[in-house]
Amino acid sequence: MPRKNYHYLDGKFKYKIKELGRNFIIEDYRCLLCEQGNFMDNTNHQIELDGGNYETIIRHISSEAHQYFKEKLESVEEVQKIVSVIHDAFRSEKGENYRCNLCNYENTLEVEFIRHLTDTAHINQFTTLSENDRKKYNHYFCYACLLRWYGHKESYIQHNNNTSHKTAISYYPYIEHLPKDCLDLLKYVKQNKNVIVTDSNLTLKNNNLHRLLRHLKRDLLSTFPNIKVYPFGSRISGLALPNSDVDIFLDCDYTYGGRISYSRAQEILELIEKNLQAKKTWIIKEAVLNCRTPVIKLLHILSKLNCDIVVTNGLGVQKTKMIRCFVEAFPMCRKLILYVKRWLQTSNQAGRNFITSYAAAWLVIYYLQRLEIFPSVSHLIELKNKSWRINGWEVGVTYDFPVGQTNLSFNELLFGFFKYYSDFDYGYYVICPLLGRGLEKSTFWSHINMKELTPYVDYIKRRIDRHTQQAPKRFCTTALSLQDPFDLSHNITGAMDSSKLKYFRKACIYTTRFLKKTLTGISSKTIEKLIKIGEGHLRAFPCELMDFPEMTENDLKVLFTCSHQLSQAIPYLAEIIDDNEIINANFLKENKSMLSSKSDSD
Repeated sequence: MPRKNYHYLDGKFKYKIKELGRNFIIEDYRCLLCEQGNFMDNTNHQIELDGGNYETIIRHISSEAHQYFKEKLESVEEVQKIVSVIHDAFRSEKGENYRCNLCNYENTLEVEFIRHLTDTAHINQFTTLSENDRKKYNHYFCYACLLRWYGHKESYIQHNNNTSHKTAISYYPYIEHLPKDCLDLLKYVKQNKNVIVTDSNLTLKNNNLHRLLRHLKRDLLSTFPNIKVYPFGSRISGLALPNSDVDIFLDCDYTYGGRISYSRAQEILELIEKNLQAKKTWIIKEAVLNCRTPVIKLLHILSKLNCDIVVTNGLGVQKTKMIRCFVEAFPMCRKLILYVKRWLQTSNQAGRNFITSYAAAWLVIYYLQRLEIFPSVSHLIELKNKSWRINGWEVGVTYDFPVGQTNLSFNELLFGFFKYYSDFDYGYYVICPLLGRGLEKSTFWSHINMKELTPYVDYIKRRIDRHTQQAPKRFCTTALSLQDPFDLSHNITGAMDSSKLKYFRKACIYTTRFLKKTLTGISSKTIEKLIKIGEGHLRAFPCELMDFPEMTENDLKVLFTCSHQLSQAIPYLAEIIDDNEIINANFLKENKSMLSSKSDSD
């Protein structure tokens, strides 16, 4: 739990329940500690929490019975061991399904699975096993299936051979190392960068896009006499690769400003689908009408280009103009975005279920904002000083702004990008290009009084939008949260759950280590400068994930003392010993015996 969610009560650490979203918690509170204590002592202390009343919970925590079991816990080795295992197993891996093969138990809720592991029936079942069989049971987690289970070691092999697992692994591979294609991309940065930029230039010069737009307007003109065609997306912002789709906003009914209902947008798309189905120029691939932004996916046969058509408003067009402005103002930005897009593809992280091209662009732009190369979007709104809103969202920005000077090379900027997102505090901050800095996630859980977020406050105050006839949707934070700088209710990386974030962050860490060994011209001063721009480096991640920043010996001693995976720290420290000159071999040697003995005692 984040440190900011604690407060002192009677001189002791307690949970600040109000800040943890009590309104969204099921009104069924139980004290697992006291339930377990009643079982072990064969007692029946009163532990009802009266539907989760806040004062009642505080009284229970302070009660003699709870404190008795809390003190008892410290002396009961078996229970302490169970709690330790649960803590280690769940602190970094969030699943969608939980299973106990020993008891043939399954649940979708993590808390219920924890209850099961401390339940009498489970413990009794475990005690019936022989000592040799007990050693073969352990906790397992599948990143592809998002499944955590407790079972025999053979269950791991059985799961890997399961058909559903093989299907999932092809969709979401677990990363133990960077894929070969990704390593090939990183081995020769300069050459690959030039190839990618050349491919993009050739794609942008292709005249097929203009032909597609002409045919689309021609084929729909009879149905919509006032139609206007606005292409947007990567092919307009200068970030297209050969496989990039074409995004198109069709203004069929003077709807650029967003004055269209959700149902009317669906009707227009159905008419478009009906018209284009009758034409030999198009193939309708899919009509997705019941989503945030209704869309039709087409294939233009003559150009062989895929395109997505929307009719709601011109917000996408304005977003593209903003990105293109950044790209043209600082040419190295374009090269970075193109390279990161290819990196995402080769590391199996590209797509709407992971990180989209649009999200990749803003990740790079935000990183350059943190380096003070680009101003924040809110500053561009201030410079324009002329409000223009589309569907309630402020898009009145200036496209004429100074770019901060930098002497960093492409190699240094690329290394810094992966270093920055390796160390970013995703649990506490939302990536916010609007402000050009990290925005605390808790901002969206309480009253908002920031001037820059006024459009968002106005938006969520609406009961029903008079144009779209829809209720407002609040910004929903996820493991990796990236706020759209215009549509402030939209989390661009909303598909990134904790497992996908772990994958992304590990890939960034591996890439950082690889580039540090292979790239030339990256000085220690550059690394120090890049580290300073981060909002909160990692403070409590498991050691197998940690890419240690510069630390003193005392820092490391504190880390070792607090870690639940002490023995695993040594091999990872050995990998980066060259990166941290202050960590000397004698210190590691002295602590190696301490770590191993500590691990054995655990």
